[in-house]
Amino acid sequence: MKISGSIPEIIQISQMKLVGYKIRASLNENKNSWLWQKFMPRLKEIKYRSNENLLSVQIYNSQLKLEKFTPATLFDNWASAEVKDFSNIPHGMSILIIPEGKYSVFTYYGMAKDALKFSRYIFEEWLPRSKYQLDERPHFQIMESDYNSNDPNAKETFMVPVK
Repeated sequence: MKISGSIPEIIQISQMKLVGYKIRASLNENKNSWLWQKFMPRLKEIKYRSNENLLSVQIYNSQLKLEKFTPATLFDNWASAEVKDFSNIPHGMSILIIPEGKYSVFTYYGMAKDALKFSRYIFEEWLPRSKYQLDERPHFQIMESDYNSNDPNAKETFMVPVK
């Protein structure tokens, strides 16, 4: 696992429109691979994409406190792509709007299976020491189109909502 800089960049993002599949699961259930195996064969059906990136999105219960999060905590997990508009949504897929807001941006290099350690660094070390608080908006990771979850040098951009 390699972290690109210990101090993330803080940016303001515009609203994002996403199309994809979602499941409600916990870290214990480990359904992320299944979700992406369902999504990737249908990626070409998504019209009017904004770019070639893939987005993994997590939406947590707004009442959830960081210190109460456990591997059994349920959340919505998305495999998705950003689109310019919501015309022509493939059958069976859903839409999601990520509202505009401030995000801390971390770059992670490593295998997907080790990303949980990286998340722990963000939430257990960086966030408590920073001047920021977690905001109640979707968290997401951006992966480029050639992303390989088994590559030890794979790059993911972690986007953490802050205020």
